[in-house]
Amino acid sequence: MEVVDCERQIQQIKTALRKIATSEGASSSSTTSSNTDEDAAPNKLQVVWVGMDKTVSDDVELSLQLSSPVEEATLTKVAAASADGSTASTAAVDGSSVTFSGVESSMATLTVTMKKGGEILGTSESYDLSPICSLEDAMNPKEEYVTELPVAIISPEAAAAAQASKGQAAGNDDAEEETKEGGEEGNSKKEGSTAVIKPFATLKLKLVFKPSYKDQKEELYELLNKTSLRKSEALTKLREQQQSSVTAGGASGSSPGKKSGNAVKAGFLNKKTKTEPDSKLKQWYDKYMGPQSMARALIIPLAKNYVIFFGAAVLMHFKGQDLALPAPV
Repeated sequence: MEVVDCERQIQQIKTALRKIATSEGASSSSTTSSNTDEDAAPNKLQVVWVGMDKTVSDDVELSLQLSSPVEEATLTKVAAASADGSTASTAAVDGSSVTFSGVESSMATLTVTMKKGGEILGTSESYDLSPICSLEDAMNPKEEYVTELPVAIISPEAAAAAQASKGQAAGNDDAEEETKEGGEEGNSKKEGSTAVIKPFATLKLKLVFKPSYKDQKEELYELLNKTSLRKSEALTKLREQQQSSVTAGGASGSSPGKKSGNAVKAGFLNKKTKTEPDSKLKQWYDKYMGPQSMARALIIPLAKNYVIFFGAAVLMHFKGQDLALPAPV
């Protein structure tokens, strides 16, 4: 059943790939660009600044660094919220959103730096965009995927303190054998060396990812490879089960003193089936009048010539006038 299910999924994936190829060809033919993958419509990642805590002044700006492709953009305003206050329906204003094209979703990262008057107030960690830019269902992709990303901005001083804390923790790990014997005292020292980093500011970004045909095909090809691998593993298990069944059946059939209903005797294909004897009348016919009898094989061919000769002589004797030529006139 697993093999059949994998084969059904493979056929569905191939159908989806053909559908994407048809749609991609139609969209490429309607534009002046080339039909190659490089010139096809790329994906788009829109980043909208939708929120910020109140502890930071309003005259700050965000610098966004994208790793793949390497691009940088700046956000200067927070997007205005809708009447109901929902962030999903925020209206982006000038300076509150930026759009990146051709994002390598499998390896791209996003880093946010907060600045004020050209001075760096803090930097966030590098956020992996692969979970955000992945398609939830490759067989039924959406036009866009919306994700809200909370961003913690760490000041340079806090980052330096965290780095120093990591170095102190590494030194404590070198003396782990000594602190183990100290019991609770050693544990308290180790716990006290861990620093708690408080973010300088907390932001909220809304990421809107619009996949391209290339992204959809990559997801489908990855799903196709996984499904093909599952099918191969299922076929391998099936062959192993069949081999073990044949081995077990042969061992039980060859063991002395045991009878197996599945054992097959040698020469069973050459075994003659029992037939009932023919009746006496049919035996007499086959012996004296049948095609293989002596009368049909020897007597009748020899007597045929004599029958023809004497028959012709009798015909000419009694009906010879009918065979004679008419008298000349």
